[in-house]
Amino acid sequence: GFRNLTDYASKPYHFLPQFENEGELFIGIQDVIAPQNLSLLFQMAEGSADPNLAREPVHWDFLDGNTWHSLEEGRLLSDTTNGLLNSGILKFNLPPVKATTLLPSSLYWIRATIARNSRCVGDTVDIKTQAVLAVFADHDNDPNRLAQPLKAGSISGLVEQLPQVQAIHQPYTSFGGKSPEQASAFYTRVSERLRHKDRALTSWDYEHMVLDAFPGIYKVKCLPVGTSQDPRLADAIQVIVIPDIQGRVPFDPFEPKLPADVLLQIEEYLTRHSPPFTRLIVRNPTYLRLKVKVDVRFRPAANPGYYKKALDEELQRYVAPWAYDPSAEIVFGGRAKSSLIVNFLEERPYVDYVAGIRLFTNPDGVHFKPYDEAGPEPIDPAAILVSERAHEIILISEEEYEPEFFTGIGHMTIELDFQVA
Repeated sequence: GFRNLTDYASKPYHFLPQFENEGELFIGIQDVIAPQNLSLLFQMAEGSADPNLAREPVHWDFLDGNTWHSLEEGRLLSDTTNGLLNSGILKFNLPPVKATTLLPSSLYWIRATIARNSRCVGDTVDIKTQAVLAVFADHDNDPNRLAQPLKAGSISGLVEQLPQVQAIHQPYTSFGGKSPEQASAFYTRVSERLRHKDRALTSWDYEHMVLDAFPGIYKVKCLPVGTSQDPRLADAIQVIVIPDIQGRVPFDPFEPKLPADVLLQIEEYLTRHSPPFTRLIVRNPTYLRLKVKVDVRFRPAANPGYYKKALDEELQRYVAPWAYDPSAEIVFGGRAKSSLIVNFLEERPYVDYVAGIRLFTNPDGVHFKPYDEAGPEPIDPAAILVSERAHEIILISEEEYEPEFFTGIGHMTIELDFQVA
């Protein structure tokens, strides 16, 4: 038979697909024999969530036929990711489903959706099935072992073999370990406690109380009231925190950041130990990327293709040494000097001379603008100058440097020294 046309008139049909959610993640799983429980490890890039955005809940669904049904009605058994803010395990109870025509029917499909503010959750590094949490049990082990995370791949099997388990894999480093307190650390902690008396009044109090309560913090800087250039923060105490990334993966070594849930934990801790009318803001540093555009000539024996890449890497190491050397210190409010960079470049054994250099930063986080070396001192005290992932190195092929060949539109780079309005 034929369906009456009035049936179609009652339901609108769109020319383009309509999406109800700002962010959606589809996961297809093979070899599911439902009903069964499934554990998924979500390895998140720590600190990638935007703490300035309002938190939005993540909803989970499964596909039954061509209809999505909620997994949160008793089928989401546990979630240690805190709503995909940090790495953790989600455990689902998957029911039997009918075949679908919306997606490949050979897979079992689940979906995560977020209505808005999708940047308020972290970036996903990896998703793995059959995940379990292993906890360290002390059998008279070296107490100092917990000072460093357990390297990936260290756990490779079971103590008592099970025929149902074919293999064990540890893809990432451990977390949460803390070595026993040494005598010197004990005296330091007690001395600090006698000074701040478990209450935060001065900048020193805020910094040392956070370092003591959160061992995963590498450095803390407290900006008292009146130091912010933003008038909206004129009455706020800002606490800037940097995580300890030594031995931990995955992490962004150039811009280490804490996840939003840890920032909230620090803020709640300080709120309990500070005066009742204090306005506290705990946040990650502002990272300003420094991009170098330089005209350089290599020595005749130097291979241009190889040493151009080597010079770029050495320049990144020079601007952001902590990304390569764990003992290097991260400096707040630092400034760049082109003369020091030129001296560093000319000390490279394969560099003949440097003809010109220009520096650029991205104060808005997106667009690069010329860097003002003679600007007001200091720059934003919460800012850290880091290296851009790739610098622009222009090779001089002739022995003699002719300035007129390195000027004009042909030598300019769009969005650096040549900007289109």
